Amino acid sequence: MSQIATDYIQIEYLADANAVFSNWLTSPSSQEFREGMLGIIEAMRQHKTGKIVSDTRNIGAIDLADQEWSLTDWTVKALEAGYKGIAIVISSDIFAQMSVTDIMDKADGGLFYKYFDSVEEARQWVAAQ
Repeated sequence: MSQIATDYIQIEYLADANAVFSNWLTSPSSQEFREGMLGIIEAMRQHKTGKIVSDTRNIGAIDLADQEWSLTDWTVKALEAGYKGIAIVISSDIFAQMSVTDIMDKADGGLFYKYFDSVEEARQWVAAQ
């Protein structure tokens, strides 16, 4: 069941992995990025899981202000909701890769995370966490 379905992100619960799945469909505006990220937190709360599988292959480069917001505001709220870690399906676009890896490199060291080329690999890995 989809939690959010917009033209830029789909968020749903993966029961077999006990994880929230976010699929970024296109490069979001700053407002859309933040709304989508907050939607992920709401889905974690609703399904009582701290695990995320995120398909970022279509997200594009993330604005520096949104990267900073992810590390501060979003991370605090996500940790309060039980955030434990994430499996990231990474884009082949170097600018999108750099945006995502820059955020994760600066994130709290207590979180588990790993990058993948496919959703299925990411899903299997996060299910085992």
